[in-house]
Amino acid sequence: MNLYRTYITQSTIMVNTDRNHKFKKVFGGLLMGCINGKSLLREEDLNYIARNTAMDKDAVEKQYQNFLQKHPDGQISRKSFHSMMKECYPGTDTEKLERHIFRMYDTNKDGHIDFREFM
Repeated sequence: MNLYRTYITQSTIMVNTDRNHKFKKVFGGLLMGCINGKSLLREEDLNYIARNTAMDKDAVEKQYQNFLQKHPDGQISRKSFHSMMKECYPGTDTEKLERHIFRMYDTNKDGHIDFREFM
């Protein structure tokens, strides 16, 4: 079985195996850590985001699923961030702004923005 996308919540693993963006529940239980080296949305992250935004847990989970559709490896790279900025500000030199905003989001300084940092 090829896994194209994995969606993780506190008690569920949802997988997409045929690239049709329809997820199937395959596991229930407390989830933490990684699957195939990819970061998961852990319970503590879900709670943190829900506590510190105007979103409830269900909304956070939906945003996470959307995030994974756009960033299947669970992270926004500098290159991907550059593309997002160019899309938002067409025809504008955004290099300095990009560096500054990326640095603000990348709080652990690993060169990527994960979902928790993004939210």
